[in-house]
Amino acid sequence: MKWNSLIRQVLNNKLHRVKHKEKDQKIQKLQNFFTIKTEKLQDFQCIISKQMVGILISVWVRSDLRPFVRHPSVSCVGCGIMGCLGNKVILLGDLNYRISLPEETTRLLVDGGEWNVLLENDQLRKELMDGQVLEGWHEGDIKFPPTYKYCPNSDTYFGCVQGRKDEKRRAPAWCDRIIWYGKGLNQHLYTRGELKLSDHRPVKAIFTAEVGVEPIIKGFHQSFFLSERFEQITNKFEVSSTNDFVCKSR
Repeated sequence: MKWNSLIRQVLNNKLHRVKHKEKDQKIQKLQNFFTIKTEKLQDFQCIISKQMVGILISVWVRSDLRPFVRHPSVSCVGCGIMGCLGNKVILLGDLNYRISLPEETTRLLVDGGEWNVLLENDQLRKELMDGQVLEGWHEGDIKFPPTYKYCPNSDTYFGCVQGRKDEKRRAPAWCDRIIWYGKGLNQHLYTRGELKLSDHRPVKAIFTAEVGVEPIIKGFHQSFFLSERFEQITNKFEVSSTNDFVCKSR
């Protein structure tokens, strides 16, 4: 896939690798004549990728961690009633929330970079704080300009160009958002990209997730996949105080 190829080039930038090549080759000699290599640069590998129309989601992992990520599974699920259940959810897309201010006031505040004033009147922020929608969900700090609506292939907001009376004017807004739900999710980056192909600017974020690890059952290979098969098997075992599994019946 073309997009994954571009992502791979960015993550595994050749210039970055050349810069660290000498560090990779450095060897620290210990007094006992043993040697170890230090600061070895790791590539990133794509473990899953899925595309729905114009939305692409991919998950990448460092090559040294790849052996610990087993049996990845991915599927496309349309948003609606009876969707997928889970304990960590990241919702991203064009949520279409606007700023509850007059258009002229909004444009003046955008020109002045008054993000805090604009966010005080942001519809999604207000509803999240009031608990009117998506109770328990979180969003990181927004420190970037509104992502909508731009004239394609430009840095000009729609409606700022004179002589287009037939076109509906739309005030700038943060329509494109990333919010999350669940414990153990930490956001480290929340910003926007500068692709100019459409009337939206894309948003991007970096998260780390705390994931619980089940204890390994003695007698089973470590690569055994903890899935429905695991649930069917564990009803024959019980956990002792030493985290060893004891068979209850044959």
